[in-house]
Amino acid sequence: MRRLAKGAIAGGAFTALGVAFSTAPMLASTSCDGTECDSSDAGWGCTSAAAASADPSCCKGDMPDPYTWESTPVDADAGWLDFPAFRTWSLYTAPWTGTRTPDTYLAWIAPTPPTNPYPANNSPEAPVSVSTLASGNLALWPYIGPGLVEVENGTCSPAVVRVVLKFADVDGGLTDDMLGPCWKMTHPNGMDAAPGDGGADGGG
Repeated sequence: MRRLAKGAIAGGAFTALGVAFSTAPMLASTSCDGTECDSSDAGWGCTSAAAASADPSCCKGDMPDPYTWESTPVDADAGWLDFPAFRTWSLYTAPWTGTRTPDTYLAWIAPTPPTNPYPANNSPEAPVSVSTLASGNLALWPYIGPGLVEVENGTCSPAVVRVVLKFADVDGGLTDDMLGPCWKMTHPNGMDAAPGDGGADGGG
């Protein structure tokens, strides 16, 4: 049973950050006079945790800590996910996050090009970012649930996107079903790791 996105929670997360973002200068408006605004769907990862046990290529995304999942690292050489007009990404997180449902979900977007909003030649002391935290139709959330999150570009402006999901701390610690095989393969001794931001809260 699909359920609607929890926009109120996401909005609350933005408010809590206390930062106002202006996306108008970053993403140019695109007119829809052809097929450039046709909708499309894409998937990231495998649909089940069991599949990842047999196929490590299912481990799309990353978890810098047991409470944070990211579609790509902020400085991923391969670039962020392509996010053309009216694209919906189905992000299959169960291979990493098990049965848990995120309580915070954020999307950073940047124009295309570049596919890497944080070029390697940036100065570490003064990094340059062309990304911004998406709100409104720039990042819609059709579905949020255990093992699957959907994010949609509800505009005619093409972009690239990086999604960060946050999971609540668990009283008594995480149980085995709360971490999937991808986490266990990459962090064999990490079941009791403490919550942390893993550098994943911001665009960079």
